[in-house]
Amino acid sequence: MIFFKKTIQLILTMFSLTFSLYAGGNFDKALGAQSKGYYFEAIQYYRLELKRHPENHQARSNMAVSLFQVNDLKKAEMEMKRSLKGNPFSVDSNYNLGLMLKKLGRFKEAITRLEYAKRLRPSFFESYSQLADLYEKVENYAHAESTYSEMLKMKPKNPSLLFKFANFLVRATKYLEADKRFVQVLGLAGTDFNYNFAYALFLDHKIDRSEEAIKRYKIALKLKPGHVDSRLNLSLRLAKAGKVDEAKKNLKKLIGKYAPKSPHGYFHLGRLYKDESHYKKAIGLFNKAIALDPGGKKPYEEKASIYVVQKKYDLAAAQYLSISNFDPKYIKSYLFRGWAFETMGNPQGALSLYQEAQQISPLDLDVNLSLGNIYFTMNRKKEAITAYSKVLSIVDTHELARYRSGVLNFKMGDYDASKDHFEKIASESKFYQVSREYISDKSRLPSSTD
Repeated sequence: MIFFKKTIQLILTMFSLTFSLYAGGNFDKALGAQSKGYYFEAIQYYRLELKRHPENHQARSNMAVSLFQVNDLKKAEMEMKRSLKGNPFSVDSNYNLGLMLKKLGRFKEAITRLEYAKRLRPSFFESYSQLADLYEKVENYAHAESTYSEMLKMKPKNPSLLFKFANFLVRATKYLEADKRFVQVLGLAGTDFNYNFAYALFLDHKIDRSEEAIKRYKIALKLKPGHVDSRLNLSLRLAKAGKVDEAKKNLKKLIGKYAPKSPHGYFHLGRLYKDESHYKKAIGLFNKAIALDPGGKKPYEEKASIYVVQKKYDLAAAQYLSISNFDPKYIKSYLFRGWAFETMGNPQGALSLYQEAQQISPLDLDVNLSLGNIYFTMNRKKEAITAYSKVLSIVDTHELARYRSGVLNFKMGDYDASKDHFEKIASESKFYQVSREYISDKSRLPSSTD
């Protein structure tokens, strides 16, 4: 559960239905159908009402809402504007048109309409809420913040509103102010799980106050002991703080008692054992994570890193092959397996994998660099130059690609191209001195380490 991101409410639940002076008959039937969600039926009754009473602007406004709810957007906007022509000072109609425009992505028009609704009825709280959201959408954070301040004058001790404001301040990166608002929220509703968990996430991931985050996660877990994300985040923060045994204890409790089918619990516990070089135990936990979530890449990658440490490159490559079986476009799989093949003395096998990767992602920098390097190793000069040229078209300052292009051109006797590459190597580069030696002495032969 993440609280810092802006959540989008269903606009359809927020429209304000207008009650009419023409109560009774078709209007009442339309309103009843609309309140139950029978929008097509409501539209028919409103049309009958308007046929009899075309001046019934409330019926037209409500019909526009139903039209919008059945996705007839153009007619909805047209009917709402017609209603406002006859009744321009209707707070509900101005507000509803603002919501429609917001849903249609016409944020500036929506702001104008909702500001007008707010002026017509300064106590209309929901118009402030919508405006705060809209000002954030158009990145006018100052107006959004001032709108929240106006709302808090109306509801100064509303924990839900304070919480919403705190999350806005987080998104606006005003962390000091956000912290104050979270504290206010918890002062009013300290036993609410969501508020405690959100504050723990804020302390943990935004302002890095480790001990306070740990304390807040623990409070949240007292309120909801089986909450998976709280226990996972607590364990990760404990491990980061050097409290590895307590972190492992929490994860064992998670998979042993509360969430035995949580792949994340097994994965993170496996990582802790891996960091302690308990590789056999770590691999067993990663295998359990894979069994619970076969489409997760990270356990395979962690296993591969263990096998690299153990110099079991064939087993390491097999992990990435498993990933390719369910995600054939995962470039890292080809690059890692290519590296493993090179390490095992199979450059041709590596080359085939890099070529496959290039077919999937022709402009990937790492793919083209790997191709350039393998061609360089195999002394296939022209192909290496072509690959390095693609690297340099992506990152003009890439030192290795620039230096090796110079070397390759030098070997092929194209001294002008070689000099051009070498002269572009910056003075702080580790290749600077040797590149200058090439430029000053055309008879110099590249060393075996080039």
